[in-house]
Amino acid sequence: MNNTFLILGIIVSAILILFGTVLIYYHSIIYVKSEGIIENAECSLDRNVKNFIYNCKIEFYHILNKKKYYNIKDVKTSIIPYRRYDKIDIYYNKNDPLNVITDDYMDNAYLYVPLVLGIILLLIVITLYFMLI
Repeated sequence: MNNTFLILGIIVSAILILFGTVLIYYHSIIYVKSEGIIENAECSLDRNVKNFIYNCKIEFYHILNKKKYYNIKDVKTSIIPYRRYDKIDIYYNKNDPLNVITDDYMDNAYLYVPLVLGIILLLIVITLYFMLI
């Protein structure tokens, strides 16, 4: 019975780890880093945080093959709010240049969920197996 749970746990965690790795790899080859130029920025100080954090709604564009692609994002920044003509790092989808993410980690945090769950599950299964022996 213990061996069945061990094997099943290892298989499920291996699938999660593999899926998470493929998801991260796919994301890294489909999105290309570029530079966006802010056209308009509306920032307000976040009063719920002790540090200087600004919530900004930015309108920006990036140029690809001599064509401008416009986008609007809600982002956070610290110390200095975004201003017009500031440059920001963006990642655009090769297949859809309008699909843009900023370097804000929450835009792509979901990528790491299967990988982390797989590693945690593997550690739990191995620990429980050796505790029950």
